Amino acid sequence: MSQINNLNVFKGEDGLIKFFDPEEAPLLPLVELPSRLNPYHGDKVRIYCKMMTALPAQNVKALPGWLMSQMGLHHLPRLSLSPAQAPPSFHSRWHHAPFLASRMFMLMHLYGGPAQPRIDDERGIVAKVKLLAVNNEQVFCPSQYDNNQNFAAHIRWTGPQILKQLPEITMFCAGMGSAGCVTGTGSFLKANRPKCTVIGVCNAQGDSIPGPRPFPLFTSVKFPWGENVDHVEEVGSVVSYRLSLQLSREGLICGPSSGMALQGLFNRLGKAKAAGSLENYRDENGLISCVFLCCDLPYQYIDGYFDRLDAEEIHPILDSDLSGIDVHKYDPSWELTSAQVLESVRRHQSCDADAQDRSNTANQAIDVVPHNMIILDLRTSGDFSSTRLIGAINKPLQTLKPASLSPFDDKETLKNQWIELEHGFFDAEERRLGHLNGQYFLLICYNGETSRVACSVMRSKSLESYSCCGGMLEILKTAGEHSALRDQVLQSS
Repeated sequence: MSQINNLNVFKGEDGLIKFFDPEEAPLLPLVELPSRLNPYHGDKVRIYCKMMTALPAQNVKALPGWLMSQMGLHHLPRLSLSPAQAPPSFHSRWHHAPFLASRMFMLMHLYGGPAQPRIDDERGIVAKVKLLAVNNEQVFCPSQYDNNQNFAAHIRWTGPQILKQLPEITMFCAGMGSAGCVTGTGSFLKANRPKCTVIGVCNAQGDSIPGPRPFPLFTSVKFPWGENVDHVEEVGSVVSYRLSLQLSREGLICGPSSGMALQGLFNRLGKAKAAGSLENYRDENGLISCVFLCCDLPYQYIDGYFDRLDAEEIHPILDSDLSGIDVHKYDPSWELTSAQVLESVRRHQSCDADAQDRSNTANQAIDVVPHNMIILDLRTSGDFSSTRLIGAINKPLQTLKPASLSPFDDKETLKNQWIELEHGFFDAEERRLGHLNGQYFLLICYNGETSRVACSVMRSKSLESYSCCGGMLEILKTAGEHSALRDQVLQSS
């Protein structure tokens, strides 16, 4: 490791390349789990997670991806980004979220057959990708399953970082996918800290977890993982997703393979405690200091949490009955002040006989051509008859009453009003007039909130509409401050 870039600044034309270069980066965080996440804390076991997600590509694969791409003379930082953010191909049975992630990074290929074939199976996707690279010079295949630069990256960076940060380490645990991480890190730690026990964790056979592989498939892996791994633990997907969720909710955001690694560590500690052999792992201070890797983020595996975990483990969405309600856009420019509304109505009355005056004033106040403005008053017919804007049309909203709560303060009000507005409130004739004659709609309610919802709905139907901030209450207040204006714009029964 070269001199650490403590300021974490990467300058120059090659700044992006430096950003991905592990030699230029500060140490990745090593975070001790609080006792509530560590069931062996009372046994003087201290567990740390190495946050490989803090790498530029937020994935442990960034390290071998970088080294393999450099050895392949492909001096492009995106080569370390691609395998790290998402694999270049997905099995057709995978969920929707990783598909979207891969499309975002232009890495999408689907394949069928076994999702996790043997590495040496010529029919499998690993062999097919290699063949693709042979036949297409635009494709670079780093061959992560048999390229020694894979585990060499962890000898060079991951192992030295952990030992520098936690020289008293006595137990290291990592998931096994390509086995590069556990091989390289384990090799370095055993060479420099012989007391350190290395644990490899595989997913249980027939119970897949994104990234790791079941133990029987490692008979075809050529890396010397067997020389560096003292124990192999198998872990199921449900507990892996559960622990990942718990870690993420505590702020250690990580994917299911990280939960799997932690559970594998728990398994080994539990077996040692049951056998009375925990003392064999203690350091000079009587502690057992363990490190497991958080390798990637959970976002592309979101569907898996909902598929595997019980409903009570996933927090329900509060006010879920609003799902699909109030889905249209809002824009502050669609909301007018009461002064703008009153001036527009006044101009509407005074300019009808003067086309030139209309042209000169068309873009003033609210940028609404006055003679094309239709005022729709959503209040009850009784309140409309009592006081209204001159020229307004009463179109009562059945779910709007004088005492109605603001739709933005009460979910039932919002739901009921939005459904009424969305489904047939504005009839075909009004929509036809708005589209064909270029009409502008001004919507009035009691306090301006319901008319904001109505405006959003009408805009979604391509009807240019405005609402009044504060509604009729604010209009009356403003008009009362200008008595001469009041008689020009308001009408009472």
